[in-house]
This record gives sequence, C-alpha cells and structure tokens, in this order.
Amino acid sequence: MYLPSIVILSTYFAKKRSVATGIAVCGSGIGTMVFSTINGPVFDYFGKDVGSFMVYLAAIAISGSLFSLLFAPLKATEHQVKKVAKMVRNYEGKPEEPTQRLLEDVRNDLEELNRPGHNADTFYAGNAPVSRSRSNTLDRKAAESAEAHVVHATEHHTVHHVVKKSKFTKFKESLCSVLDKDLLFSPSFMTLAVSGTFTVLSFLVPFVYLALAMKQKNPDFTDAELSLPVTLIGAFNIMFRIGCGMVADHPKMSALQVSNVATIIAGTSMLFVPFCTELWHYVVFCIPFSAGVACFAALRSVICVELIGVEKLSNAFGILMVFMGIGAVVGGPIAAQIKDITGNYDISFYVMGIIFAFSGVMTIRLPELKAWEESKKLARAGTEMRVISEAS
Repeated sequence: MYLPSIVILSTYFAKKRSVATGIAVCGSGIGTMVFSTINGPVFDYFGKDVGSFMVYLAAIAISGSLFSLLFAPLKATEHQVKKVAKMVRNYEGKPEEPTQRLLEDVRNDLEELNRPGHNADTFYAGNAPVSRSRSNTLDRKAAESAEAHVVHATEHHTVHHVVKKSKFTKFKESLCSVLDKDLLFSPSFMTLAVSGTFTVLSFLVPFVYLALAMKQKNPDFTDAELSLPVTLIGAFNIMFRIGCGMVADHPKMSALQVSNVATIIAGTSMLFVPFCTELWHYVVFCIPFSAGVACFAALRSVICVELIGVEKLSNAFGILMVFMGIGAVVGGPIAAQIKDITGNYDISFYVMGIIFAFSGVMTIRLPELKAWEESKKLARAGTEMRVISEAS
C-alpha cells in the first residue's frame, strides 16, 4: 500500500509536495504507535493462538483497501480543456469540427496525461521543479500533446482522437519503462540501490526484536514497558518525517548528506542497544534511530532527483523499491539466525548496526562517483563524434 499511496499523493500535489508526502507517510509512525500497544493484548485475547492472530492482522491489512475507495482518478478540468481547445482553434483559424467534438477529444488526451505514474516526477517527494497548478497551466507533456493536436489539425483539418488503451497495456508499458538498462548499469545509481538494501535489511530489526532483547536483558520488564520503545519510535518518526519534508523544500540543503548523517548516527545507536539495561536507555536509543529511519524514508526520492534527475525518477524509484524489498525479506531471518547461533540478540544488533551505518558511509562520495560517471559519458560521446567527423 505504500507505493500506490505515494503515486496517488504526487498526482494531487505539485506545490508543497514534500510536506504533503511527509504528513502522509506519518501513517506508518501512527500505525507503529497504535499496533505496538494493542497487538499484545489482542494476542492474549485470542489465547495466544497464532492462526487467529494472523487472521486479525490480515483483516487489518485488507481494511486498507477501503480507504482507496476515497480516491478518485483525476479528470481534465474545464480550464485545461478550454485552454487547449482555444490553442487549436486559434491555430486552425477556421475550425471545421464542432466545438463539442473538439472538447471531447482534448479531454481524452488530458485524462491520459493526468493518469497516475504518467508524469516523470510522480515519486518526487519535493516540490515540483517547475511549479504548476492543474487549474492554471499545463506541464511539458501536456504542451507536447497540444502541439501534436495542432499539427494534426493543420494537416487534416480535424482533431486527432486519442486512442484509449486497456489497463493491461498501460501496466505493461509502465513495467517496461521501469526496467531502464541505463540505470541498471549506472555505478552511482546501483550504489544507491545497494545502500538502500543494506539500510532496509538492518533498520527493521529493532521493530521486530527490540522487545525480545529487552526481555532477555531484564525479565522484570512489563508488557507495557516492552512495547514503549517501539511506540516512541513511531511517535518520533512522525515528527522527523515532517521535518525531513521541510528539509526537502529547502533549495540549499543536500538531501543526500542529511540522509547520510542521519543513517550513520542511527546505525551507531544500534551498537549501544546491547549495553542498555534500563527502560530510559532504550527510550534514548529511540531518538537517533527514529531520525535515521525517517530521513531515509522521506528523502529517498529527493536523493534520486539530485542523482539522476526528475526525468527518470519513476524508473529509478521502482528499481529502488525492488532492492529495498529484498532487504526487508532477508533482514529479519539473518538477525534471527545470528541469535540462534550466539544465544542472544547482542551480536544481531552489532551486525545490523554496522550494516546500517555502512549504508550511509557508502553513499558519502556518491556525488563524486556521479561526476566521474558523467565525465566518462562525455569523453565517450566526444570520441564517437570525432569518429563520425573523420568518417564523413
């Protein structure tokens, strides 16, 4: 549900998109606060029956689909339709098509342009590079579409009717566009992708095993005390995510460096978990850890824009989600396996803390790596141009 929510949100906001995204993704923090508190009592209510408890969790997850019914696909506004129609009529001089037919054709084109995922900056959490409002102006894609209408109208004295594509065709085209080989063979982008895998692999461990580690350290902790740190992580996560959204709005702030610092600090804080014995120790740990998790989640798309530009953001974000998904799948089992081998969670937190911090360290020199990559492309392009000029 996370990825579709980002897509939907980006289609509704162009201005202050980073703040809107920061607020929206706070839902994960709220969920962490609420369910870390009630899951224990609910598990006890079902008599500690795992099957019944999983049905309860499945019902909660499925209920999220009900909220999707509240979203309506964006339709072309009357202002957009009339604006393009006026451009076409002015260019033709003497339109031979009825105005109503003209408006219907233009509306079809604009509805396609408003489709989620159609714009390059769909996954960008920051403000749109060029501020645009759906009610006032058209973006570059819309302008190109309007130009195509004008050319066709000039040549054929009619307005080209946009062909409606099936949902399967649109899905197939979107999937093919995501698998961009230029990104897959880019050293700088793959460094960012692998870094994201390491980050997700490690930062989910406290959510799953922190309470168990606390119980192992101090059996006197109550259930309420065991759930408190994860609840606080959710609360701090809300505040830090909103703050990261504001950071993304600042033109002079480097989202990459902010994320690197926060990630390294969060990973380092995990190294101190084995030394915690009192409840307040774990509470203090929650602050830097929450900051690292929040900055990673909120600034990832902004970093993509800084690295590869907004044109390929949708492709890049899709690939990044695949890599992060791999980390989410393997992180928990690795930590559990380490615990089974060593007999406690200390080594698990040491290993995962080092991986978390390393994921921030490995992207510190990412701008320099990108500059080197671009210089190689320019040099290769220059060589090709010389070969062509010599051949001619």
